[in-house]
This record gives sequence, structure tokens and C-alpha cells, in this order.
Amino acid sequence: MTMGRPLEMTDLHENGLEAGSTFAVYYKGEKVVDLWGGYANYEARDPWLEDTMSTVYSTTKSVAAICVAMAVDRGYLDYDQKVSHYWPDFAQNGKEDITLKQLVNHEAGLAVPYVHPDITTVRDTDKLFKLLAKTTPTWEPGTAHGYHAITYGWFLSGVLRHADPKHRTIGQFFKEEVADVFGIDFYIGLPKEEYYRVARLQHPGMPAFMKQIFNSKYRLVMQDLIFRPNSLSNRAFIYTDLFGPDERQNTYSLQSLEIPSATGIGTARALAKLYAILNNGGEWEGKRLLSSELVKKFTECNEYRVDEILHTKRDYCHGMTSKQPYESFRVFGHEGHGGQGAYFDPFTNLSLAYTTTKLSAYGMGDDARYLALVKSTYDSIKNMEKEKIKK
Repeated sequence: MTMGRPLEMTDLHENGLEAGSTFAVYYKGEKVVDLWGGYANYEARDPWLEDTMSTVYSTTKSVAAICVAMAVDRGYLDYDQKVSHYWPDFAQNGKEDITLKQLVNHEAGLAVPYVHPDITTVRDTDKLFKLLAKTTPTWEPGTAHGYHAITYGWFLSGVLRHADPKHRTIGQFFKEEVADVFGIDFYIGLPKEEYYRVARLQHPGMPAFMKQIFNSKYRLVMQDLIFRPNSLSNRAFIYTDLFGPDERQNTYSLQSLEIPSATGIGTARALAKLYAILNNGGEWEGKRLLSSELVKKFTECNEYRVDEILHTKRDYCHGMTSKQPYESFRVFGHEGHGGQGAYFDPFTNLSLAYTTTKLSAYGMGDDARYLALVKSTYDSIKNMEKEKIKK
């Protein structure tokens, strides 16, 4: 089956909205869109190639959540069980009764770690998990939710490592159980030999972020991030000793770190395929990723309410979030900083992913480029189905 190109990628580049990007769509189990263009390194004019990868920031969280769901499926974990059941050291400073479900739904109150780790600490997994275990919740677990911007992936990796019979972190688990088995070109902790394939990011800069202060949706959180260093939002997002200046995020020293909330690197094609497997009931070419029952968990969301960190309403769906990007269509997945992201639509059996080097100050769900691509994609599908009916 072929599908009309949902939107000419050249439109985005010619209008100056892009420097380098890729967009992929799977529909009813078949890859129908696979576009890439522009520059992987805009300054050097290095072209974006078919196998160029990009850092997808918080889109990594949904990949980490898939690994946790796989562990639940295999009986290593249980969403209703206490995290301390698997990770005894976790049971301190008011965390004794936190369940795995509360953790994956950002309800645990652990958005701010005991200590903000630096690169050396992140590389020492044992030390990192010991520090995380000392964290005290900033709200009563289960009574609210708030975006665990960076800690999310580390806590999930900690509980998985304690429950997995092979004691693997999320990055290791994903490589062995997902990437290698299903051919998913994605990494959480980049191997050195793959560094040459990674696109160089262009950050929006402070002027772009300052504009968000006047945006009703982002105003409160941006005021926290820029003007209130002691606010909960600032402490949840800002990791100066780890991420440092923007330019550090293009270095292998950071990209090689296993931060399952932020340093996932791969292709849009890989993410769209991973979500297509979810749309296919968790099975692909005779191999089982997840049971259909566990896949459904990603469409079962907690209450749509104000987020304690982001100061805007949202929900969480066992590691995914839900969006209504166009008309009545509802998708599940995760966006990443600057416009990156991936979603699946179980109602139309569609999955899509988009990555870019020219980061915006908005998340994918509010990025004009992504919204234009989504609209054009759904319009193309509707037209294609109409043509099939006529025939």
C-alpha cells in the first residue's frame, strides 16, 4: 500500500522552519511514509542521510516505559506492587508504599532527586541508585501527579535492575530484548561506534524561551525555570552539572550516558516501527514484544488534571501521554524537547515519529511543524480510504 506524501518536507526547509529532520509513518502494519532531508550538521552542511539518528529527549521515557511493561508481562514486576518489594533500599524517607503504577504515572512525588548527579555519578550506576533511594517525595505519593523530567527513567531503571533476573538497566534491557530482536535502530546509552551518525542539534536559545512567558500554557513553568531557581519546576528540570551548556548535548560524553528520560538516540523510522508493534497487538513478524493486555495499559490513563511541575493539565498512561492533535483523533505516546516525539493511534492503526535538529522552544504536541505533518497525514489517510471505498 502506498500513501501520498502527507507534507512535502521541502516546504518546512524552504520556509526556514527546518535545518534537518525526518518523519516516518506506519499504517495498518506497513511503513507508508519515510522521509528525511536537510542537514545533520547545518553549520558544516553535512546532509541528513537515511541512517542519521537524532537525540529525542523525553520521547525516551515512553521507550523506558515499554521496557517496564515487558518486565510486567514476564512476571518480573507488577504495577500494583510496591517498588520497595523489588528494591529494598528504596523504602526510606516516605517512599515505603509507593507502587510501580504510581511511579510510571508520575504520581510518586520524586521529580527532584536527593542530589542532582553529575556525569561521573551517572556512569556509576550503583552510586546513582543509592542516591536516588535517599530521595524524599515532595508531595504525598498518589495524591497528585507532576512531570518527573529526568528522574523518571532512572527510577524505572533502578526498579527494573532489581527485578530483572539478569539485573539489567533499561538501556541494556532495551538493546537485548527490543533493539536486537526487532531491529529497532535506537539506543539509550550510545555506543561510541555509532556517534558519527548522530545529528548535531541547534538549540533555540533564551530569546525563544522568553517568548513562552507570554504563552498562557507555558507562562507559569517558564517563570519558574527562568526566575525561580528554588521552585519545584526548576529543580526538576535544571541539571547544570550534567547537561551543562547547550553545546555539551552534542558531545559523546553526554550521549553515551544512560538517561532513560532524555538521552535516547535513534531514527524516526525506528520509533514509528516500535509504536507500530504496539498497534499490532504487541506482535511483529511472529515475535512477541508485549501481550495485547499490556499494550492496552498505554491507553489507560490517570486523571486529567493540573501537573505539579508543568502547571498545566495533562494525563499519564503507564508511561505514555495522550493527545488530540487533529480533529477527534486521539494518540498515545510521548513528546520530547524541541519538537521530537512519537505516537500511536490504536483506533486507526497508525503510528508516527518525527525528529529534528532545529529545536523549537515547544514540545512536539505544540510544535507547528509536527501539527502540520499530523494534519496532512490524517487527511491523506482519509482520502486514501475514500478511494478504496470508491473502488
